[in-house]
Amino acid sequence: MSTIIILQGVSNAGKTTTLRKLAQLLTSKYPNFDIIEGTLEEYDFIIKIEANNKIIGIVSMGDNVDLTNKLKLIYDKCNNIDILYGASRTKGETVKIQENKAKEKNANIIWTSTYNNKQNSEELNNIKAEELYKLIDKLKLI
Repeated sequence: MSTIIILQGVSNAGKTTTLRKLAQLLTSKYPNFDIIEGTLEEYDFIIKIEANNKIIGIVSMGDNVDLTNKLKLIYDKCNNIDILYGASRTKGETVKIQENKAKEKNANIIWTSTYNNKQNSEELNNIKAEELYKLIDKLKLI
């Protein structure tokens, strides 16, 4: 069974920035990766990372306009995703899209959130990215 980890939050809460920092952390540890869309310097991106014979996908989009298409894109490009990180708003259509994808893929879904503090946002995004990496390590998913 695969695992989907969703970083949930309101608009401009740091979801994409945190996922970008996570991608940079993972690619520094596991150099076998493929950027499917965007770059790690741009706003939104999709990346596939191979780590310890596991496939990790990260989709930074959290708006329902593109989310369905972006999830389809990564699943089309990566047949067997073991871990998928994604972003979602706190309620509404993006939550339904993520829940439906988890059900379709028979995946375990873990919901988490960003730290919401504008004064220390850079450091808090770094801490959350580390936590997201430690989560899959401690759960022995990689």
